[in-house]
Formats: sequence, C-alpha cells, structure tokens
Amino acid sequence: MKYFLLVMLVLGGGLFPSAFPAQAAAVAGDDIRCEQFSTVYYLGEDGKRHAYPNERIFFTHNEGFDHIKVVSCAQLGSLPLGTNVEYHGGMRLIKAQSIPVVYAVDSDGVLHALKNETQAKKFYGMNWQVYVDDISEAFLSQYEIGSPYSEHYYALGTVFVNTSGDVFRANGKGTVVEIDDLLMSWQKRNYARYALSFEESERRLGTISKITSSARSSANTTEEARRLKKVVVAEVARVPSVKIEEATSSERRADLLKRPATSSHTSSQTGSSTSRTSRVGGGSGSVKGIDTSSGDTAGSGSSAGSGSSAGSGSSAGDTAGSGSSAGSGSSAGDTAGSGSSAGSGSSGAVEDDKVIDEETDESKDGVDAGVGAGAGPVIPN
Repeated sequence: MKYFLLVMLVLGGGLFPSAFPAQAAAVAGDDIRCEQFSTVYYLGEDGKRHAYPNERIFFTHNEGFDHIKVVSCAQLGSLPLGTNVEYHGGMRLIKAQSIPVVYAVDSDGVLHALKNETQAKKFYGMNWQVYVDDISEAFLSQYEIGSPYSEHYYALGTVFVNTSGDVFRANGKGTVVEIDDLLMSWQKRNYARYALSFEESERRLGTISKITSSARSSANTTEEARRLKKVVVAEVARVPSVKIEEATSSERRADLLKRPATSSHTSSQTGSSTSRTSRVGGGSGSVKGIDTSSGDTAGSGSSAGSGSSAGSGSSAGDTAGSGSSAGSGSSAGDTAGSGSSAGSGSSGAVEDDKVIDEETDESKDGVDAGVGAGAGPVIPN
C-alpha cells in the first residue's frame, strides 16, 4: 500500500534529541501518536483511538501538526480501535475512484449525491472541481448514503465565509448559522481555507437567510458545538475519564529504536513546526454526468510519495483562504481569498468512465500490528 508521507528533515542534534519537551497528558479530544509509528489517532470520548485514514481527512480537521501529543507505543497499543475519523462535514466533495458519483459530505457524516454538473456549478461555482477528492471505494462503506443533494439548499454543515471574515455553516434548510464565536483562531483559519464565499453563493442562489451568533438559540449552539468534534460519540458510549500520560524521554527513545527500517518517515527534532498550506486542490478525471477533469482543477502536480509535491496547481472557485506551497499556482474565479497548493490533489486517469487514482492507494483501517505501522498521514515528530 502507498500512503502520502509527510517527511520532515532532521533539524540538527542527530537522530535522538538530548531531551524531549514536556507536554500535558493526552485527554479526550486530543490527537496522539507514538514514536515507533507515524499514524496519528484521535483520542475519543469513548476511550478509543480513531485513525486518520489519510492526510486529506486530517487537514479538514487540523491546521498543522504541532498540537499532536506523543504517548508510548505500549499505551497507544493498549487503546481499543474505534472507527476511522471521517471528513469534517461541509468542507469537501468526494468520489470513489470507480463509482461515477460525486457526493457532498454533510456534518453528520451523511453523503448526498450531486445530480449533475449543472447542480454542482449552481452550489459550488464554475470551478467546483477544486472541492473534489478522490477516495478509495473501501472508505464509502463507513459513510451513510443519504438523500440526493437538495435542488434548493446547501448540504448540512456547508461552510461559508463572508467578506468580513465571519464563518457560517448551513443548517440544511436554507439558512446559514454563524459559528464564529465557537471557533478557536486556528479553527477559523482552517474553516476559511475550505469555505465557500458567502457573497458569491448569494449571487448564484439568491438571498440566503442568516442566523447571527447573538440570535442563535441555546439548542442550536449546543448542536453546532457538537458538530465541531472530530468524532461524535453517543452519550451512552462515553467513558468518565480519558487520560493518557505523555511518553517519557526513555520511552520515546526506545520506541524510536523500534521504528521499521523501511519506514520513509525521517526523524526530526521534537517541537519542529509544520503548518499546512491551503489544501483546496481537487482530483481529476470524469464521472457520469459530471466532468471533473477541468484544467482549473487544483492538485495537478505529481506527488513524489515522500511528502514533496512537484509541479503546480491552481486554486479556483469559491475558495476562501490564503497561503502557498512549493511550486506555483494561480487563484481565480469566485475566490474569497487566494493561494495555491502544489500537488495537493490526486491526479487520476480516466478509463471506461472510471477514475483510477495513480497516487493514492488507501486502506480501510489506517492501522497495522495493533498500533499503526505505515498507515494514514505520516506526521513529523
């Protein structure tokens, strides 16, 4: 299996830094990993570890890697496995490589099929392809297939940002709800990178009703806050206290020594900073009734598999946010911000109306050997 590996260079100090910085214990809601393996997990309120299947899903929930807490591999392996972390609802469109359907992922993890390209342009703009990610068919089974995409309303949880920088989410009934006050600063930046321009959406669909944060009901506030969680756990499945102590320096060194020799994950000094760039690049190819092979599609660069992407990609459409990565690109269309992400999407080959992803071969589990060897996004130390 091949996975997109984000590789960090050694920043001096050799393979083993002389000391690892102290960190707080991991609690429910934190992302965790251990030194032997590169897979990152979400520590759920159910006391289980939930794997991020790939870096595309990871970045719909996170801005970067600095927040991840390191625990011992022994502790990590003792945690029961939960379901995989899904796409954060309202941020991306997805399609399986050999199934000619494009789906919107709502904030309840339900998929809604777009009828055709006309509908896609109506809701996501002329350059709607930049929102599409190609995924393995195996991942579709973890989502519920819901009703077709509405002809009149945005899917539940669709994210918007206006010219003032305020963030809103669609309630699935034709109204958008302001959630600006519920977001931390990094979350707001992350949402803005994936958001549709509110003003451009109104130009296409007409006036969209808004509920400001001050006008939100308490019940609505509770529901919106629930949907911000990476994995929603039912009340009956929650455990009273979820807490894992950080790995000691000796535990981290011991786990590093066990790292598979074939791993392409390169060690880096702990504490190194890796931030994400605007990742609104879509896949390419075609599906029945919807053509996603537009030249405006971002992510046309090739991924070298080591975490570096050659070539360039353009970010176009109703995309909000800014930032650039290696290479060059342009931002055009109904853009609420600017930025390019070289090689941020997958490039596919079209064969008999099926999209064959040539760069990503994702597995359903994100785990191996009880912990997570070679699975999901490889995150730096």
